[in-house]
Amino acid sequence: MPLATGRWSCLEFMVDGAQGLLRTWVDGTAVAGLTVDGTPTHDIDGQWLNRTWRPQLTDLRLGWESYGDGSDTLWFDDVAVGSSRVGC
Repeated sequence: MPLATGRWSCLEFMVDGAQGLLRTWVDGTAVAGLTVDGTPTHDIDGQWLNRTWRPQLTDLRLGWESYGDGSDTLWFDDVAVGSSRVGC
């Protein structure tokens, strides 16, 4: 799911290390390719879950890295951190 350009988007990210869960939403819609639910899914999280890896949040770092050509600008605003889903 490519991010929309020229407008703000709401990105939500949840990590539950105790349950081994990771979920991501963009504008309230779940992103299947950025979900770890404990059941291996081919070409999504199977390579991690077939080992002993489980999501575990140790810190939060906001920034941007580029792995391809071109220039991208990503702005962060109104960052919230909580123990439950905040919502958009």
